[in-house]
Amino acid sequence: MHAPPLTAVGRSRYEECVTSVYEECVESIEDAGASAERPILRSGGIALDLRLRTVDRGTGPVALTAREFHLMRFFMLHAGRPCSREQLLAEVWDTPFDPGTNVVDVCVHRLRHKLGHGSIETLRNVGYVLDAA
Repeated sequence: MHAPPLTAVGRSRYEECVTSVYEECVESIEDAGASAERPILRSGGIALDLRLRTVDRGTGPVALTAREFHLMRFFMLHAGRPCSREQLLAEVWDTPFDPGTNVVDVCVHRLRHKLGHGSIETLRNVGYVLDAA
């Protein structure tokens, strides 16, 4: 099924609408860029830059891998609350079951190395917790 061709009047109105919507979008983007601050999560002296995907503990930004970033973001959003391995696997790795690997432990170890020990605590038989203080 084909749409009828636009007449000169119809085309003019169509171009007018498209131009108007385009200009509104550009203005909206410019306004947002001028007033928006960089999105940063902060907890316990740690700053996670959501745009640059870096973490900073006061010594300068440290780059994170994609998985480390997602794990750190999850910890930051749940700072001070215990996070089980099963919860981390489901939310960060999108794996609704425990595959019997130490993938969570390895990623937490890498984050601790980048952040310095003491920021992410192991809770025996529970999981991990990000220090919120």
